[in-house]
Amino acid sequence: MTQMMTPDEYFKFASQPNDEDPATEFAEWPTFPFAGPLTTKALTAPEMPEPPRRGENGEECTDCEGKASSLWQNGRWRIHQLNPTLMPVGLMLQPVDHYDAGELPDELAAELGVLMNHLTAAIEAQEFVGRAHVNRWGDGGAHLHFWFMGRPIGQLQMRGSLGILWADLGQALPQRVLDSNHRLVLMNFVARAGGEMAA
Repeated sequence: MTQMMTPDEYFKFASQPNDEDPATEFAEWPTFPFAGPLTTKALTAPEMPEPPRRGENGEECTDCEGKASSLWQNGRWRIHQLNPTLMPVGLMLQPVDHYDAGELPDELAAELGVLMNHLTAAIEAQEFVGRAHVNRWGDGGAHLHFWFMGRPIGQLQMRGSLGILWADLGQALPQRVLDSNHRLVLMNFVARAGGEMAA
């Protein structure tokens, strides 16, 4: 099977001017977090080869070193807190051992689905959460990680894919609030999935 477009062909196609600037349409979305006139940036040329991610190609992996303190673990998986956030829940689920997406042994992949299901349910069981957002980009680090964010109930502007922008734009919630919220979520999660919470 041949490749449909090379990186350069894709860049040439994607860089063509659009008849209508999509930024104008986005600005009309109720969930869009910015006001005022906007202009779409020009697409930058592809960088080939792509630069290595954190923990890739034998580089030191901070996730493997355990620098991120775990709030929960079961020996194969762990959960730790995301950076301070405006969202009332900000957690990250990742395997203890170094795997990237598409590399998990079948047993761990099956367990991942179960854990994601239980963690989503534990987040959405909290009265202060309207919905659990689950994300995986994988461009920052090579150690598999999934983001779980609890959208605050009633905050409809934070719905959908732009919620991550709202989470980073606002003032972070006090750490004591996040700690309390995460404890409630993880107590519910342990009741569903087992494992151990940090002391």
